[in-house]
Amino acid sequence: MVATGIVTIIAGAYFGQNTGSDASIANVKGYHYALQYPEGSSGGGAAMSDEELRQDANWLAAGKAVYSGAGNCVGCHQANGEGVAGQFPPLKGSDWVTASDKRLIAILLYGIGGQFSVLGKTYNGQMPAQGTALNNKQIAQVASYVRNEWGNKAPLIYDDQVAAVKTEIVRQASWTQTELEAAIAADAACVPSEWPAKIAKAAGGAAEAAPADKK
Repeated sequence: MVATGIVTIIAGAYFGQNTGSDASIANVKGYHYALQYPEGSSGGGAAMSDEELRQDANWLAAGKAVYSGAGNCVGCHQANGEGVAGQFPPLKGSDWVTASDKRLIAILLYGIGGQFSVLGKTYNGQMPAQGTALNNKQIAQVASYVRNEWGNKAPLIYDDQVAAVKTEIVRQASWTQTELEAAIAADAACVPSEWPAKIAKAAGGAAEAAPADKK
């Protein structure tokens, strides 16, 4: 009994030195037993810094959490990214997702509706605007996730890019395909300041002016 007690005391002292609840600080031996989770994911744990979240794996994991959670993207586009026939287009293999970061950000911010074609098929659903439901970081994270999941491959997107598009394009209504094609043309020409005028011309209406202090 005495020997067992001594072993227990020694073991307790050892593990007390080599484990810890603060996952952001290495303990005496440098071991980490507490789990960390990306911002927005379930499970709790220590919050990661902005620098840690910008590491590819963490940034994409946070985007996946938004896709399945706060953004509710999975309900329409499905966990496999293949969407719902006739209603919600696939994100998997779609150049609407991977070809232009500004176009994708614009769709996420303001939504899109009416008939439009993706991968040769027609869809007639309504994607709600996410610009008020999600903050810039969440939009950047979920955009990065869908651009790098299901075989997609494209550069990551960050919150400063989302903020820039918010300033360049101010809308009250969701996109139509015609308006979006005009935005694509402007993006390809690398003159985002001309987006409002080109969009208005394509839609046959007047462009909405963007306040200088719009964030």
